[in-house]
Amino acid sequence: MSYYNNERTHTGIHCYVKTTMQTLLDSKHIAKELFLYTLALEQKILTFGSKYNLE
Repeated sequence: MSYYNNERTHTGIHCYVKTTMQTLLDSKHIAKELFLYTLALEQKILTFGSKYNLE
């Protein structure tokens, strides 16, 4: 499993011949930003009662 994740390059469409671990690490900040945005959006919905009254 270590070889698969850390050494073997992946030929998937969005991996661009990187290892699985490198692809994961490169996309970590994107996932974090999306999570925080979703969390903030949900908080506004809970605070204001409707997703249409956000502004």
